[in-house]
Amino acid sequence: MKKTILTMAAAMAVAMGAMAQKTQTMKVKNDDGTIYNFSISKVEDVTFEELEYVDLGLPSGTLWATHNIGAESPEERGLSFAWGEVKPKDEYDWGNYRWCGGTDNSLIKYTVSGLYGASSCVTTDDILELLPEDDPATYCWGNDWQTPSVEQMVELMTECVVTATNINGVDVLKFRASGSLNSIIIPASGFWTRNLVEITPKYAYKAVVNITATKIFNSQVDRCIGGPIRPVRKK
Repeated sequence: MKKTILTMAAAMAVAMGAMAQKTQTMKVKNDDGTIYNFSISKVEDVTFEELEYVDLGLPSGTLWATHNIGAESPEERGLSFAWGEVKPKDEYDWGNYRWCGGTDNSLIKYTVSGLYGASSCVTTDDILELLPEDDPATYCWGNDWQTPSVEQMVELMTECVVTATNINGVDVLKFRASGSLNSIIIPASGFWTRNLVEITPKYAYKAVVNITATKIFNSQVDRCIGGPIRPVRKK
């Protein structure tokens, strides 16, 4: 009886082996050790992109990317992201914003408990800056990159020589390092910062470009609205 059982088990193993099928996957290991597996049948295209940055000699050591996420040249707008979302989409409004219940007074993440914030929040967490998992720069370009802060935006404005120009029909500001030829171009579309407006958390700060005044300044914008991202990193 024992011999019969072993023979049946062997036969079952052979049968299972005959039924087994194989599929190919692409394994990508991130610099933090995280491993991502992609089914080859679902991968349409693989592109290796050089992520360029410029050292403007800023006191903070911040290095600014030469172009926005999704752009192929410095003057292009690139992809748009709602604040705190890591993937672009076709429409941007409170009805499809990830961190609310469908309206601007039903926020569920990046919420504050004091001042005017509590009335628009379902729950409160007092997180005032984008976490890495919700930062498009980190998600798209890796752990070395993040969306710039308000402080970094102000530093860019105050520590550089700023001039207005036009490239390929696009109005832009050129930020040149003092005493250097190193520079970056910021298109008129501006860019998100990673900072929430604390007293009114339905807003986040966006860097708005004023071509006429040759400067950028902070504006409080509904965080469900799509905006470009100009990544930064440290030395």
